[in-house]
Amino acid sequence: MSTDERFVHGSEGVAGADQVQENKELPTGVWTPWAEIKCVECVDTTHPMWTGDVDAIREVRPREQHEQSAICDRCGAEIWLPEGIAYEQKLVKALIKKRIPAHMQQTGGMCSACEVWNSVETEYVMAADVGEGYTVGPVYCVGLYKGNMEDGYDDGEYWDALTFDQAVEKIAEIWRGWQN
Repeated sequence: MSTDERFVHGSEGVAGADQVQENKELPTGVWTPWAEIKCVECVDTTHPMWTGDVDAIREVRPREQHEQSAICDRCGAEIWLPEGIAYEQKLVKALIKKRIPAHMQQTGGMCSACEVWNSVETEYVMAADVGEGYTVGPVYCVGLYKGNMEDGYDDGEYWDALTFDQAVEKIAEIWRGWQN
């Protein structure tokens, strides 16, 4: 099983997004303003915007409250990240496995979401973990937006309080509708 498959499905082959790995020791990851998830070895710490403590994030440590494991976009190393970002990355990887072109999006203020666009970029679906710090495991909100970059976007439909599997299926359903 590949690193990405273990990440999405967990070591037992079930949805890893709901699993908490209390006993692992990993370094801290970085969520960049460019919507990238990186380990300390892959992040550009010489960039003028870098303000982090390299030694602190390089340290291998147990999981802290409200963290989950994630995968470095560049090298595939396993790292700790805030659970919302990690859960959204798991959602992206599960959608990509279904051949749906999902990606992480930096939504402003260093917030994050999973995003999928239709082929003509007039509609997109965005999913975010809204349960961070309040629930055990991810709770997703999926929103469908319509419009374009020049005129702006209208709020569309929303689906709240979805589990990982429900969020994957809702986005896949929307994607299939765009293909017809």
